[in-house]
Amino acid sequence: MSLLWLFLFVPVSYLIGCINISKLIAKRKGQDISKIGSGNPGATNMLRNYGFKVGLFVLLFDVVKGVVPAAIAFFVFGGGIEYRVFNSQIALFACGFAVIMGHCFPVTQKFKGGKGVATTIGVFMVAHPIISLIAFALTMLYIFIFEYGAMASFLYITFMVVYAALQTFNNTNIAVACMLFAIYFLIWFTHRQNIFRLLTGRENFASVFKSFHRKRIRREQQKWLEEIKSGSKS
Repeated sequence: MSLLWLFLFVPVSYLIGCINISKLIAKRKGQDISKIGSGNPGATNMLRNYGFKVGLFVLLFDVVKGVVPAAIAFFVFGGGIEYRVFNSQIALFACGFAVIMGHCFPVTQKFKGGKGVATTIGVFMVAHPIISLIAFALTMLYIFIFEYGAMASFLYITFMVVYAALQTFNNTNIAVACMLFAIYFLIWFTHRQNIFRLLTGRENFASVFKSFHRKRIRREQQKWLEEIKSGSKS
């Protein structure tokens, strides 16, 4: 596979990253997710405001959004001629970085997007599937126990970048290592406000149990309103 094809795959990956399902779901409900809760169009904010099912759907969608370009790049370029400075790992992380950039800075939304964690998870699911699944499971456990989504994100990204970088240095592939740390600093940059809130003790919680409770309250409120309307008509 010619190196020129990578220059086509990278911008396509960026455009895939620009698809933000959170904004589409909120718009369908007649709302703007950027003006609700933390304002972040991501799974955590959707969990807080729309409940567990919606938050989980957004999370899975964003993960798949990272998986698709990375997987295509890896398998397409893995079967062709490998050059000394170019191989399937470089293609994987080049397209992976592009799709993360598209999620964080989408041209379709005036470069105001999400924080890129779920999409990054998707990229690492392709690069190191078993280790990434274990790290993801531990991340979810951390959120269930401590309810700090941002801190869980930092722990996951830090672990996966360090692990992948160590594997990369074993293969003496400096280009992949540079892209890994570019992803790392990008995620920290998008979480700069979370870091400030964590340091000042004002970080928002992401409780799954509270999302169920809020959903139950909404159902009760809706039932109460319907009873009032039916009573007024009679």
